Amino acid sequence: MPAKGKYLLNNQELKNEALYRRFSCISQYQPLALLLGLSILYCAIFLILFFALKLKTEEHLAFLIVVSSSLFVFLAVFLLVCTEIISQRWRFLLGLVIWVTHLSLGYTFIFSGPIIFPWDQVPFFLFIIFTVYTMLPFQLWHAVVLSVITSVSHIMALSLCLATDSNLPDNLANQVKTTKQEMCC
Repeated sequence: MPAKGKYLLNNQELKNEALYRRFSCISQYQPLALLLGLSILYCAIFLILFFALKLKTEEHLAFLIVVSSSLFVFLAVFLLVCTEIISQRWRFLLGLVIWVTHLSLGYTFIFSGPIIFPWDQVPFFLFIIFTVYTMLPFQLWHAVVLSVITSVSHIMALSLCLATDSNLPDNLANQVKTTKQEMCC
């Protein structure tokens, strides 16, 4: 008799574990779908603004290529997530694809302009760091590693670019003048 109760307890634990896995998948699905929807929306808005402002394609080719390919990647991942073709194991890989796509967008926004400032795209990189923790299907350890990689790569890229910039003293002098004028008024 005691053996029968023991098997029922193990069976109940298995049911609870399966229920927890299902809940975990559902709780990770909604933020991921929201992030993908927002990413698709802002890529589409960037493209609409690009063509509405009639900017020259030759001057902004890198921007146009990266935003268009990012839109395609986000749409493809969104379709895969919504049709639930992928399993939980593949969501980690798709999360990495989303993270890399956002990083490429951020670096394109920084380096496609004629002048690079030290505060370039800081809010966008903070957005990437927060989405890694809150919206992508990563464990905490993976989220911490990806966030550190994001922030260190942003700091290193801007530091190297600004260190090799020949107009750096002029930019710093203008920043100090502007800051002093703002503080006085």
